[in-house]
Amino acid sequence: MRRWPIGGALALVLCALGCHREVEMVPLADRTIYTTDRFYDVQALNPDRAFVVGYSGKIVETTDGGRTWTGRPSGSDLALYSVHFVDEEVGWITGQDGLILHTTNGGKTWDKQQSNAVFEDKETGQQSLFLFGVHATDRDHAWAVGDRSILTSTSDGGKTWTARKVAMETDLSGGQSLAASDPILYDVQFVDAKHGWIVG
Repeated sequence: MRRWPIGGALALVLCALGCHREVEMVPLADRTIYTTDRFYDVQALNPDRAFVVGYSGKIVETTDGGRTWTGRPSGSDLALYSVHFVDEEVGWITGQDGLILHTTNGGKTWDKQQSNAVFEDKETGQQSLFLFGVHATDRDHAWAVGDRSILTSTSDGGKTWTARKVAMETDLSGGQSLAASDPILYDVQFVDAKHGWIVG
């Protein structure tokens, strides 16, 4: 019969009791944000302050260079894809199902705005389009882009948004032309009220 030294037996007992327990998910803030969350965009307003947006309506803010993060209520459980502030107080977020959120108090609260980013499907009717990118040049002028070549814009701070499909000027044929005729637009940036770029 084999004998185990006392130290070896003690080590086996400790391991059986959980000396290698499974690691718990690590919270980033208030046990509501986890390292397994998916975040899609970030904007830094200064070296200490930044906003991050992501899955399931999550907005988190840091005011100390990322040492701590605070969750901000979005009022939505839809995915948030893009965030853009024009100054310390005013910003927009865009996301799933044509969602646009707007803040005028530095991100403490967010209000929904009507994007009018919709597609009329012959079989299923009207569908809201995902908005993947947003950019603003000032407190009045902002643009958002997304599914099915949609571009929606405001010139009155988001009180009204006007949506339209971006026409593609391509010199392609066959399947290439079909694929290029209705691309997904992922990001937008304007330098003033008339000059801008879109990628997709």
